[in-house]
Amino acid sequence: MKKVIFKKLDWIVIVTFLIPLSSIHSQCLPSLGSASDFTIFTAVGALSNTSSSTIEGNIGTNAGTITGFEAATISGNTLNATAATQIAATELNSAYAAFQTLPATSTNHSPTFGSDETLLPGVYAITTAGSISGILNFDAQFNSNAKFIIKFGGAFTSQTYSTIVLKNGAQANNIYWIVEGAFSLAANCIFKGTIISNGAIDVSVGNQLNCKLLSISGAISTYGTQLSISGITNTHPMFYADNDLDGYGNILVNSCDYISGYILNSTDCDDTDGGTHPNAIEIYGNNIDDNCNGITDSDTFNCGTTTTWNGIMWSNGIPTYEKTALFSASYTTSFDLYTCSVLVTNNASVVLNHNLFVFGSITVEPNSSLTQHNNVNIIQVDPTAINSGNIQVNRNTATIVRLDHTLWSSSVTGQNIYNFSPETLSYRIYTYDTLTNTYLSSTLSNNSIFTAAKGYAIRAPNTFSATIFNEWTGIFTGVPNNGAHSFNLVHTPTHAYNLVGNPFPSTVDATTFVQENNAVIEGTLYFYEHTLSMDSNGVFPTGTNYATWNATGGTAATAVAVDNPAYHTPAVIPNGSIQVGQGFFVTSKSNGVLNFTNSQRINDQNHQFLRVVNPEKNRLWINVCNANNEDINQIMIGYLDGATLNADSNYDGKSYGNLGSHLYSIIGNEKYVIQGRPLPFEPTDEVPLGWICTTAGRYKIKLSDWDGVFLTEQSVYIKDLETGVTTDLKLAPYTFTSKTGVFNNRFTLVYEENLTTIDIPINSSNILVFKNKDNYHVVSSGILIQNISIFDQLGRLLFNVNNINSNAIQINELHQTKEILLLKIVDENLQTHYRKILN
Repeated sequence: MKKVIFKKLDWIVIVTFLIPLSSIHSQCLPSLGSASDFTIFTAVGALSNTSSSTIEGNIGTNAGTITGFEAATISGNTLNATAATQIAATELNSAYAAFQTLPATSTNHSPTFGSDETLLPGVYAITTAGSISGILNFDAQFNSNAKFIIKFGGAFTSQTYSTIVLKNGAQANNIYWIVEGAFSLAANCIFKGTIISNGAIDVSVGNQLNCKLLSISGAISTYGTQLSISGITNTHPMFYADNDLDGYGNILVNSCDYISGYILNSTDCDDTDGGTHPNAIEIYGNNIDDNCNGITDSDTFNCGTTTTWNGIMWSNGIPTYEKTALFSASYTTSFDLYTCSVLVTNNASVVLNHNLFVFGSITVEPNSSLTQHNNVNIIQVDPTAINSGNIQVNRNTATIVRLDHTLWSSSVTGQNIYNFSPETLSYRIYTYDTLTNTYLSSTLSNNSIFTAAKGYAIRAPNTFSATIFNEWTGIFTGVPNNGAHSFNLVHTPTHAYNLVGNPFPSTVDATTFVQENNAVIEGTLYFYEHTLSMDSNGVFPTGTNYATWNATGGTAATAVAVDNPAYHTPAVIPNGSIQVGQGFFVTSKSNGVLNFTNSQRINDQNHQFLRVVNPEKNRLWINVCNANNEDINQIMIGYLDGATLNADSNYDGKSYGNLGSHLYSIIGNEKYVIQGRPLPFEPTDEVPLGWICTTAGRYKIKLSDWDGVFLTEQSVYIKDLETGVTTDLKLAPYTFTSKTGVFNNRFTLVYEENLTTIDIPINSSNILVFKNKDNYHVVSSGILIQNISIFDQLGRLLFNVNNINSNAIQINELHQTKEILLLKIVDENLQTHYRKILN
């Protein structure tokens, strides 16, 4: 859809690109039915040919003679008054009537076409007779599905040498000439499209046609005609919205023209779930028609047959949900397995490099083994299925150094805690005491085993380097957990943080987990990311090791620059999954019971669960940095459906785990790391921000990411009530000086431009955007341009180019309607600049 040409000339990069516009015409075209099977066809009339003609396809009449075609070369069949011509005649009449009812998009065109004019897609309605003279260009504007319908209220004629030219993706298949009277082509024309006439069709000598000639009432004659139907099928694709991006479209939401996010496949029965579509594996017991066959599964099952792996092949075919998989010999997966139940016997060793879906139980006999590798899931459907025998679950940490801790939770029953990480000092393995807000090692002994659904803090093995970071693999050995597992929450008005953990050998969906437990916990989850390491004295630097997630979105733990000697773990924003072996914090509402269930288990092999965000969300991620430009902490403000201006359990997350100076938003008198606010977003909204400073000095507030409405020209300002300075964070960070203390009334986030004092950052003039004829030029002074993205007023990405590494770039002719476009420019220092241009 885009044509991008890069040519580097010394210091300037020339970029030519053409952006497709949505077709003006979005009508669905009538079907010609079986009439489309003919190249030349009349419902009532004779067919005749003079001189030598070459005709591709079938010719036919339902009522008339056929003469003179002995001198022609015809690649198809000749039909006269057959059952097929009778049906074609009826369907052609219906199509002609339907074309007449198509609403016009242009009614002011003169009856004469040509003279090297260019037609854009649309329905042109001429109430009188019409004609063509000279060259007529059809410009599809790079939309190969763009349609052109030209309707005449009378006859149509052409001058000699009249020519149709197709440009920018225009297709003869999408051009229709609907003529109320006779249709006549003079000699030596080049013509394209499907002609449907309510009169005679006469083609003079020497014409080259990429056409179909169809009449509902009239004779059709050709004379030395070269007639091709290459590419003309008279069929037109319907495009379907694919909101869940699974490659299958919603049968209820469609368009005749290609739109971003639409696809050709129309067989999706549930476009809100990417795992539900034709050819999906039917998962029995989840009350979902996974494979869109119209049959919803039953909660009952019967392992009626068995298929045995003997080391070479399966005795009864590949396992399914109707078959028990019996492993009597060693087996390593090369694809996902679906089975009714699993039995590993005869000293077999089963290695899972792919997911295992089991409806019923898992049995591993003594001296046999089943090993689940990192980022692999075992998902069981039946919560009542009882497992027996040990499996081994491998789970890798992020990169860590010796003094780093990881929050763990066991996926199996029977794993001894000290044996899990035998090289960790025993007094560096902890449980968490909610009432005192402390980690305790005194609660554990040599005989302690992991409790399902409970989280534990375990430091890295003491053999690990203090400076060189590495992953460590935790190995859980025991009976795999299945079904419901609970945790008794502790709660007081001042102490409510509980350390819990995923009890399953599969990922848990955070959204479902929170929804099923919203009576007893707040909606925010806290994940310990250990991006920061304590020093040799056991002291952490300023910042936070906790990443947060709730229905509004997620924030990262404090990021450390890759070139910083203290770097060892990237800061990741959690996006909705709780991984195998993952311990995490929840905030209790009461002394209730927290439940993990099989309905929460999902297939996610990655460290992050990147779900499609269908509901409207407009979010800002804001970071505060110290004088060395090192991140301290991150907060998020989001505008979304369901959130209010009050504290909302599912959309607002309290600030937690921050050490030293940090930024937060305020609701009432409470500090929040995530704040959800209601829709619709109003630019008049103001969000108070609080600031705690433990070390006086210079700091910086910057906008690290944004989505939704903030992808448009909507500005984002930080207002410093102490200095009176207001800064557009989309142009540059705001640098300020702070003394120590708590400042709940210093900063406000605002969105309107009619502000008292606007702080224009020094580097805002370093990049200049100007237009010369049809070309845009982006020129920087003293700094290299790395990336450029262009957005329209709706926030849609129109163009992106990376790795420019130049002081200037030329963009040739934006083919776009007249509107304001937003340029996002990233320089060599990874600073972001914004410029608006009127296209």
